[in-house]
Amino acid sequence: MLKNIKDKRLSQERLSEIIRECLLRETLKETTFINEIERIAPDSNNRIYSSLLMILSHLNFPPDEAKYYWEEIIKHREILIKELKRDPGLRVSLLDYFVNMDNRLKNPKIIELSIYEETERKTLIDGLTGLYNYRYFKTAIENAVKTSDRNDLPVSLLFCDLDNFKEYNDKYGHLCGDQILIAVSDVMKKNFRPSDIVARYGGEEFAVIMSGTDKTGILISANRLMERIKKINYKKMKIPVKEDITISCGIASYPIDAKNDEEFVSCADSALYQAKYEGKNRIILYSLEKRGYFRVDIVTKIRYEIQYVPKGSYKGILKNISASGAAFETKRHIPLMTHINLYIDLNNNNNEKPIELVGKVIWINQISSSRYNVGVKFIQIDEAIRKKIIKFIKKQGKPSCRP
Repeated sequence: MLKNIKDKRLSQERLSEIIRECLLRETLKETTFINEIERIAPDSNNRIYSSLLMILSHLNFPPDEAKYYWEEIIKHREILIKELKRDPGLRVSLLDYFVNMDNRLKNPKIIELSIYEETERKTLIDGLTGLYNYRYFKTAIENAVKTSDRNDLPVSLLFCDLDNFKEYNDKYGHLCGDQILIAVSDVMKKNFRPSDIVARYGGEEFAVIMSGTDKTGILISANRLMERIKKINYKKMKIPVKEDITISCGIASYPIDAKNDEEFVSCADSALYQAKYEGKNRIILYSLEKRGYFRVDIVTKIRYEIQYVPKGSYKGILKNISASGAAFETKRHIPLMTHINLYIDLNNNNNEKPIELVGKVIWINQISSSRYNVGVKFIQIDEAIRKKIIKFIKKQGKPSCRP
């Protein structure tokens, strides 16, 4: 029933999914289920208890504390069986314990588990592709890093981006573009293990979290994925695409490449856009793609335009810049993944034409009610402009070391 629980590579989310599937079975025998939970729990480092209580009560406990409460609930169920002379069931026992014994639930709301799970699932699944969405990915990557720390196992992250997707959309139409995304997503679902998290990160970009896997393991999966996507038979699917669809990939691993989940995502994203910059249809490993680009702190005015929206020019204050990205302050909230055109006057010289770059928003922090710090990764940068930025940085003195 719960044979996959022992796999330490399982994320907390995947662990919870397996438990949900068991709880939703009509043929579930609670006594057998409880005995099996207690038998295999040590192999999951007690994480199974956290998932159980979250699913059944929506209360969040760390593994060891969750184990304590689970054991108390089982004892409480046995007491109720003796007093009532019938088995009230696991759910009623849990509810009675947290309402009348522990008092954690003041005004519990009862809802059919299958209805609740289906509603919650819809908020975590991308409606077009059926993959996990960005919201789910953010939680999953945080938990994957925690699981990696706890079990001393690596976790790897693969970022994929369909090459020239905008051109396909323009040439064949958005409906065809959606069909391409669905076809690629179906291949991705079949390409990875049940324990892996496959998500649509945004637009035509996808992300895969592989726990318990180093760069070598995820590189093998990425190469296999690239070949399978090239071989998609669009004609058979009645999708009017004549060209081969390819993807660019970036790979990073934790903890070798990053200290936390935010850095982890940034490393994989950086590798992906290095793959784009070097010609697309390729895989870049973060540890191999570092160029030692330095960042220099600077305060100067900039102008930017947001792509794919009605024309408009906005102002901001540049905070720092490197040959691979920049950060600036603005009064406007810009959604993640947004592509923007940047116009930067590095020398504050009105007589000199600002350099022009295209960037993608990879992080945003609100610093006040109307001020935001925005991080941008350059995705289109002329080599002459890159050299100009590097030359400018060297002139500023000792820069900060940040790729």
